[in-house]
Amino acid sequence: MEAPGILFQQGRLQWESSEGFTACNSNDGKRSEWVKFLGSGDLVQLVPRQPEQAIQSLTTTVYGVSSKGRPLGSEPAVVCEWQVR
Repeated sequence: MEAPGILFQQGRLQWESSEGFTACNSNDGKRSEWVKFLGSGDLVQLVPRQPEQAIQSLTTTVYGVSSKGRPLGSEPAVVCEWQVR
C-alpha cells in the first residue's frame, strides 16, 4: 500500500515536504504515519513507481519473493534471483 507524503530519494526515506509530517499527512487513514515510528536498522518494503527503470539502475542482485503456498502469517520465501548488470 502506498504511503502518501513519503519519498525514497538518494537512498533515504523522507517526508515529501521539508515541513515533515505536519505538511504531508494526507488524511489517508493514518497510512503515512508509520514512518514516524521507524528506527535505525528497521526494514521496509519499497515498491518503485517505475519498476523497470529502478531495476535497470541497479548494479546488484534482485530477489523475487512470494507467499504463495506458505502458511498464513509466515515470512515469504525467496523464489528466484536475477543478476542485474
